Amino acid sequence: MLLVDTHSLVWWLTESRRLGPSSRRRLTSARAGEVLVSVVSWYELYGLRSGKRLVMRKGVPEVRQALLRDGLVEVEITASIAIDAGGLAGLSGDPMDRLIVATARERRATLLTADSAILSWHGDLQRMDATE
Repeated sequence: MLLVDTHSLVWWLTESRRLGPSSRRRLTSARAGEVLVSVVSWYELYGLRSGKRLVMRKGVPEVRQALLRDGLVEVEITASIAIDAGGLAGLSGDPMDRLIVATARERRATLLTADSAILSWHGDLQRMDATE
């Protein structure tokens, strides 16, 4: 299982060169149901669009529906994810990052991210650098 961080999802959707070749291969070769996204990412996409940092031809609801139809699996925030996120020692204080990390941990998924704070974090987390 692979959980995409929000920026990795954006890079994948926009076919950005920032997404590394290994990461791109991993995403494109994944079967339906093997790539996960936290519901937090939908919220973050709205923020990126409203801040004019991301231009999308379709709205977030339409993009979400298309990705879910293509086999992306949406993971909701559960109480155990929220509790784990609150107790992640040494991780940045960004609540969205903490929720995404806790989601990957709960689902025992590899987190595809380029966030240097997450990649260098000492905690128990399977991770893959999205730039590779």
